[in-house]
Amino acid sequence: MYIMDTLSKSLKDDDVERRYEYRVIRSSFKSNNYGEEGIQSYGIEVERKDLQGGKVFNLERDIIKNVSPQIHKVQSLAKLLYDNVVSPINCVEVLGEYVDQYISDFSSDKLQEASYKL
Repeated sequence: MYIMDTLSKSLKDDDVERRYEYRVIRSSFKSNNYGEEGIQSYGIEVERKDLQGGKVFNLERDIIKNVSPQIHKVQSLAKLLYDNVVSPINCVEVLGEYVDQYISDFSSDKLQEASYKL
């Protein structure tokens, strides 16, 4: 896994600071259709650290590894989460329909079409 991009936001609520990080990650999606190496895939990791007095007292993290082989789609989803300050607890709920829709990006027809556009 490799971090491609990170969006960070910090919010203060009384004496508690909540730090959010939305990371676009790159990994490999392996399937019999793509051979031993697989194809490059992008996903999202969401993390929230709760701090009080500069010390972390709570940490939450969730990840969706293989959203799409198209980085611009995943970057748009990370921006959506960032703009709406979505916590790791809710990120799968928020992204579920997008992920279901983008799964077709892994079909061999769509991958060939995308490689011709490059």
